[in-house]
This record gives sequence, C-alpha cells and structure tokens, in this order.
Amino acid sequence: MDRQKQQREKEEKMKLLLILHKRHYHAPAEKLQKMLRRAGAPDRSLRMVSEAISKCETCRMWQKPAAKPVTRVGL
Repeated sequence: MDRQKQQREKEEKMKLLLILHKRHYHAPAEKLQKMLRRAGAPDRSLRMVSEAISKCETCRMWQKPAAKPVTRVGL
C-alpha cells in the first residue's frame, strides 16, 4: 500500500513540475531548479526536475537530432 501511495505522489510531483516547466516557457532544468530552490522546494523535488523535463513532448520535438553515422566505401 505504501509503495502505491509513493508512486502516486511521485506521479503528481512529476505532473506539477511539468506544468511549471511549461508555464515558464519550457525553462531548462537548471533554471527551474534554481527557481524552485529559491522558493524552498525540498531536495527530492529538485532531483526530479530533469526527469520531468525529459517527458516534455514539445522539448523533445525541438531537440537537436543525434549524429547519424557516416559510412565510407573505399575503392
């Protein structure tokens, strides 16, 4: 039972962090952590910021694509 409660609390925190991220114009993790630290947020919440931002669909869509491998054929 405690495990389910902890999981629900974590999901709620993630949801709130994602809302804050979006309301602050998709602020990067460092900026959001700094803002939350100033507001007095607990360390547990600060550690979840990067994970929450990684779930933002808009930010993932605009990320720089990974480098594609280049192949050469020698003759």
